Amino acid sequence: MPVFYFHLRMAEGVEPDEAGLDFPDLEAAYLDLCDGLPALLGELVRQGRDPAGGSFAIANGVGEVLLEVPLLGELVRGRPRRPSVRPPAPVDPALAAARRLLERTRAADRLDAECRRASAAALARSYALLRQLRPRSALLRGERDEADFQPW
Repeated sequence: MPVFYFHLRMAEGVEPDEAGLDFPDLEAAYLDLCDGLPALLGELVRQGRDPAGGSFAIANGVGEVLLEVPLLGELVRGRPRRPSVRPPAPVDPALAAARRLLERTRAADRLDAECRRASAAALARSYALLRQLRPRSALLRGERDEADFQPW
């Protein structure tokens, strides 16, 4: 039977569940959490802690968070008859590696495009400066007279 861990996330920080509990599936773990929420909320209020914004992260044995359950959200809505809880599909390690490589490639492409734009702008400025310098240098060498000089 799989083990599920219920990590309490509050404004003060995370209180990790070290032991975990055995449940047949995620739905059973979720329903058990919903059953225990009123008592937990009462205890938090008695301790002077604000449950608003707090949540439980239900994680599996390898530490993946399968479901985030807001403390007050479940209290307001009440226990659902059938929660729409689906564990995430298992991810093939090769597929995950390919996705990471694709993201790095896209980031490199964005950086390359930015560098190309910056290089093109610098090259255009250089050509503009050269066009301004050519007539002046010809005038200084005496190859043209002042009447021929027209700045660009």
